[in-house]
Amino acid sequence: MGAFLRLCLLLTAALAGLALAPGLAREGWMARLPAPERLEGAILARMAQFAYPGWMEAQVASAIAADDPDSLEILIDTARMLDRPVPEAWLSALEDMTTPAAITARWARRGVEGFVSGGGDSVEAMAAGVVSDFTLWGDLRDGSRELGKLAAGEEADELVLMLSGAGVALTAVTVATAGGGAAAKGGLSLLKGAARSGLLSPALRREATATLRAARGGGRVALRPLQEAGERLWRIEQASSTRHAVRVIRHVNGFEDLRHAETIAQTFGKRTGSVFKVLGREAIHVVKATTRLTVAGIAWLTAAAISLIGGFLSFLSAVSLLISMVSGALSLLWRGMQKVASL
Repeated sequence: MGAFLRLCLLLTAALAGLALAPGLAREGWMARLPAPERLEGAILARMAQFAYPGWMEAQVASAIAADDPDSLEILIDTARMLDRPVPEAWLSALEDMTTPAAITARWARRGVEGFVSGGGDSVEAMAAGVVSDFTLWGDLRDGSRELGKLAAGEEADELVLMLSGAGVALTAVTVATAGGGAAAKGGLSLLKGAARSGLLSPALRREATATLRAARGGGRVALRPLQEAGERLWRIEQASSTRHAVRVIRHVNGFEDLRHAETIAQTFGKRTGSVFKVLGREAIHVVKATTRLTVAGIAWLTAAAISLIGGFLSFLSAVSLLISMVSGALSLLWRGMQKVASL
């Protein structure tokens, strides 16, 4: 009776394990690694919620009033990403804002300011400031300005000053290694431009400042996290554009966020600006949520494997017990038959 009960229990465990395994595996597959298609779908779904028609119309009107073709182009791209019709008035306005004469006049107002002085808070001015930073002029300009403030007893921007020094050093490395430090240099130029324009989040500013302070005594090893952040920023810029990278950095709260932002840039490419124009920091949250689903997927698949193996082992144990029980019964039957035959 005890053996029969064990057999029933083993068969029940085997059937349960084998029945649960496909369902667990299916759940794990649904929450698999955040492939570009999965992430793209999650972000587009969120964008559709944020970019409702009234919001889009208000943003387009604001972009036209501010003579901001970059924002207008991003909004048009957003409509296309969401499979929505693009009004002819939007296209006509963009065409008027991107004639050679309009572009030249806008550069004269904003771009030159950014290149020469590093000032201005428009996307054009900041992008031009990054270009000047990459030619070394910007690092010398900003470093001299902040040192001049210190000499005059004024408060200097410590982060901009330290990034200027790091930029000069990385320029030397880039020249000496025929471009070896170009990625870090370009990314730190973006970071300094955002710091100079007041676009860095307090958290990112604190992290960058703390890293540079630690590098004073720790050398290049202590500076490595900032170099990696710069390289990530540069890859974001390369995947999208300088203007889009400027938009991205506004919504980054630390070096870890840059990793998620890079994932978005690698997935959306030239459409990265649209993602951050509509979602802002919510785009980072979507990536984090997708990553959590990845962990859940691994857990589901692990549970499925354990359930399958456990069910199979239980089945083997049940078969072994059944064979033992049948063998015992046959043995008893044989001995009984022998006794009957001997009578």
